[in-house]
Parts: sequence; C-alpha cells; structure tokens
Amino acid sequence: MTGAGTYLALTSVSVAALTNAGYNFANWTEGGVPVSTTTNYNFTLAAALALVANFEAIPVSMTMANLSGTNLSLIWNLAATGWVLQESPDLVLWTNSTRTLTTNGTQHSVTASSVVGNEFFRLYHP
Repeated sequence: MTGAGTYLALTSVSVAALTNAGYNFANWTEGGVPVSTTTNYNFTLAAALALVANFEAIPVSMTMANLSGTNLSLIWNLAATGWVLQESPDLVLWTNSTRTLTTNGTQHSVTASSVVGNEFFRLYHP
C-alpha cells in the first residue's frame, strides 16, 4: 500500500493498494464497512480512521484425469503460487498432500495411485 501515514484533518489523501502475485484487490474498508472498490482511493480526511486494503486469492482450477481404474492425475497451472493440494476421505478433515509434485512446462501435477473408495482433493490457499 502507498499513502499510509499520519495526516492533518481536512487534508486530501491518496492511497493505492498494491497486489501480490496470486491476489486481486477486493476493496477498502473502514471499521469493516466498504468505502471504495478502486485500487487508487482519494478522499478528504475528516477524522482519525483506520483504512484497510482487502485482497482475495485468485481462484485456481484443477483438472483431473483418470489414468486407469485407480490412478488419477491432478493438474493445475504453474503460475498459481501459494496454493497447496489437500486431501480428505470425507470432505470434513483436510490434510496437506504428501504426494510427489511434478512440474512440467506450465503445469503442476500429482498422480494419486491406488485410489480406492472415497478420496477428495482440493487446492487450498492458506
């Protein structure tokens, strides 16, 4: 964020939200109330305030290919940084996958071998 600091009352203030890779700017809030959805926010300071820039992780799609009756291949974009593959037997308890992650060209992939019964996968951004 640029523009943070201490200002006198009735001063014109400009702030700018700077996003990191893998995130989109959502909005500016004061006390949990949205005040702007533009990355560059200009306002006149009337009183003390705590302005917060809010960001959202960019969703990542994952494709699944059935390599055989019990072997699955899970594939997602290499540019998706900060995402972790998780597994669950019941959609309630999720754990980080310990399967081998392979990078090929522009994709990450994991092969889930000997999948029997219910096994669920998701990409999670901590």
